[in-house]
Amino acid sequence: MPTKLTITTVKPAGTLWFKETETAKADQIRAWTRNFPGYVSGEGKKLNSTTWQNVIIFQNRERCNAFLAERESYGPHVSRTAFQRDNNQVSTTEITEI
Repeated sequence: MPTKLTITTVKPAGTLWFKETETAKADQIRAWTRNFPGYVSGEGKKLNSTTWQNVIIFQNRERCNAFLAERESYGPHVSRTAFQRDNNQVSTTEITEI
């Protein structure tokens, strides 16, 4: 069953997004995600000045779970996680079968 992964990130006002400070690494993450086995589609959008949301569709829950597990050791993602932590940005993840 297709699975939707929604990642919502909130940052304090006045701080930059990771993609604004580490453009090359952000581009690597985007390419890695799009090439991940089971990836169907994805869209990112700014909900307001402090909230960004990515919605990624995978072929099934197994591929979604594999993506979440494998990205934890993917270098550019590790850098983004550290950046978010250091800048008080918080991400939440929601998985929905569609």
